[in-house]
Amino acid sequence: MFIVIIFSSIYNKFIFLIYAIFVTIIISYECYLNIHNNYYDDIHKYDDYEDYTIGIITSQEDCSNINDNNIEHEMCFSYIEYLIDGAKHNVKLLTFNYKVGENVKVYYNKDTPEAIKIYDKTENQRLIKIIIYIIILLLLWICLFYCIPLILNLRNKK
Repeated sequence: MFIVIIFSSIYNKFIFLIYAIFVTIIISYECYLNIHNNYYDDIHKYDDYEDYTIGIITSQEDCSNINDNNIEHEMCFSYIEYLIDGAKHNVKLLTFNYKVGENVKVYYNKDTPEAIKIYDKTENQRLIKIIIYIIILLLLWICLFYCIPLILNLRNKK
């Protein structure tokens, strides 16, 4: 951009324009991949499970805090108690940000009721990431198409 401002030849303008288009396409592709991965993770996360029930976290052990992108998470091995067809099950599972006594949504298969997955609290974070990536894409392309006439001096000067 500074080259275009300092040396305002038509060649520098076209070089900057090609660079701006190239960078916009690369960033758009990365945003698309992130949107696709976050969407796919949310939609297909529980496909391998037949049904769900509500369980309760009865106890926790070996808790530790981890830092993920400047966000503190509490990681614990939790004992989750739940009922399937009247049979009580108690499974030890690694959980993030859950407390003792908290109800959890437990996904299971009737063939292997001990192999469970609990509802992930971070799904809302994935939705927020998708919205942010869409906003970035829109702003990026609007800015590019708005700046093309400015770069090439195609707008009428008053």
